[in-house]
Amino acid sequence: MVNSPPKLTVNSAKPFPFSPSGEVMYSQEEVLSLVELIYGAAGDPARWIEVLQRLAAVFQGTVGTIHHQDTSSQDSNFSTLWGAGPEAIVPYVAYYGALNPLMTTRPQLIWTGSVNTSQMLCPEEIYLRSEYCQDYLRPLDLRDCIAATLRNEGANSSNLTIFRPTRGEPFGHEEREFLLALMPHLQRAFQLHTRIQGLECKASAAGDVLDQLQQAVVLLDAKGCVLLVNQAATALFASEKALKLTPRGLVAAISSENRQLNTLIQGAIATGTGDGLHSGGAMAVSRSGLHRPLQVLVAPLRTRMIYLGKDVSVVAVFVSDPEREPASNSAVLAQLFGLTRAESRLATILASGYTLKDAADQLCVAESTVRSQLKSIFAKTETNRQSELVRLLSLAPSRLTQTRNVDGLR
Repeated sequence: MVNSPPKLTVNSAKPFPFSPSGEVMYSQEEVLSLVELIYGAAGDPARWIEVLQRLAAVFQGTVGTIHHQDTSSQDSNFSTLWGAGPEAIVPYVAYYGALNPLMTTRPQLIWTGSVNTSQMLCPEEIYLRSEYCQDYLRPLDLRDCIAATLRNEGANSSNLTIFRPTRGEPFGHEEREFLLALMPHLQRAFQLHTRIQGLECKASAAGDVLDQLQQAVVLLDAKGCVLLVNQAATALFASEKALKLTPRGLVAAISSENRQLNTLIQGAIATGTGDGLHSGGAMAVSRSGLHRPLQVLVAPLRTRMIYLGKDVSVVAVFVSDPEREPASNSAVLAQLFGLTRAESRLATILASGYTLKDAADQLCVAESTVRSQLKSIFAKTETNRQSELVRLLSLAPSRLTQTRNVDGLR
């Protein structure tokens, strides 16, 4: 049976964290500050370094880590490191992690919520003679440690560890009791951090997908204000006068069309927030000159989220410009359908709405040449008419724009 973590005794008159008798005593102000810092790290990964620094100060340690390791595959990484340079990570991940006796000697002690000293995890006579201790820790002037297991899933675990220098005393009962009492807060903060990080990664991935679309996409909140625009929308609104982005949302230049657009958006907002059943709708936005109207589709988004004061997307607006030539990637078409380079170029031109004569002129070849190439394209794509081919190409992933490089969250 696992014992519940001990309760700490608040005594603001005693120094932080221990009394001479060994009872866990501390300044209430100090420990509340530490707990606040721990929860602050849940939403700001950079603050985990501050958590390690404060805990190291409490425990007279010189290095603190948040380390993740899979003992079955020997894969490991450090998400946070304090007190040592990045050069300390490379040899551990490349070699010494697989030799760490603290992770493998008594794995039954490493469970979520547990706190162990190095003496508990491995007999000292084995630990001090190990290659890990002799060749990895000693050059870093480290020896004993105390580890709090934030997560354990079989062979995969995440541990917060504080190390003391070789001249320091081994970690004792008082330090372990204190860290056990902080453990529920550390666990909750780590779980929140993991969830927030996962949501941010999903949001980043979704944004990347939207940015690859040729169609302009705008996401609106419950007030109709703009939350997100993809790259196609940014390019469109940079020059478009018939439909504009404003701090209050989307505005059509013609008042009657603006009222229609606002009606569609408000109906979609009501549905997105659970107050209506309007399915959105489509409309055309007129443009001056000979330009064909913009095509606008408004759709509600059912987020099913608890509103916590942060704006959430409840409406998606899709804007298509019929004057824009669709982008196509000849190399992708060649891979998908086995087309030659010349056939891919011809297919790309036809997918943009040009005739065979137009294609011949653009490619500077005879019309009979492009007709011959078209027959070969029909055979490879299993189509019989140019309209079938254009429809097939319009649905191909070659219509995605180039992927942009982004920095991922670890």
